[in-house]
Amino acid sequence: MTTPTRPSPQDEAALARVRALTQAPVTPVVQTPTSVLGMLRDTWAGHRLAAAAVIAAVLVVGLVLLAPGASWGVVLLVGAGTGLALATYLPAAGQSLGQAFGGTCGIAGLCLPLLGVSQLAQGAPGTAQGYAVALVVVGLAQRVLTAGSCGTPAR
Repeated sequence: MTTPTRPSPQDEAALARVRALTQAPVTPVVQTPTSVLGMLRDTWAGHRLAAAAVIAAVLVVGLVLLAPGASWGVVLLVGAGTGLALATYLPAAGQSLGQAFGGTCGIAGLCLPLLGVSQLAQGAPGTAQGYAVALVVVGLAQRVLTAGSCGTPAR
């Protein structure tokens, strides 16, 4: 039976280097909004809310002219929802246009509200106006709820 020998100082130094290389790196914690209000505040921070108001106003005026048969409530909902959805594509401070758009997952949030506006502008009757509202709401929800995974969140 052999007795274990003590490692030399050179072996100890080599072992310390190997341990340093093989330890798992510390992953930084990603902080996400913890409340719906915090998430909404981050989504429409700063210039985005002002841009959303301008876009919504232009859309409401355009829809009143293009869709005289649509109810006022539907026109206001579609205009405001589309304005909010389109404002999320404006880059925030420190964000590029590509990061604000969010790549391929940002396409639904862009297309769905525009399809809702298009449907309403083409004179959607009755129930089809509800579909226009649904398209806008789903597109807006997609932009708000997937902000962390669809591009870089605005801060």
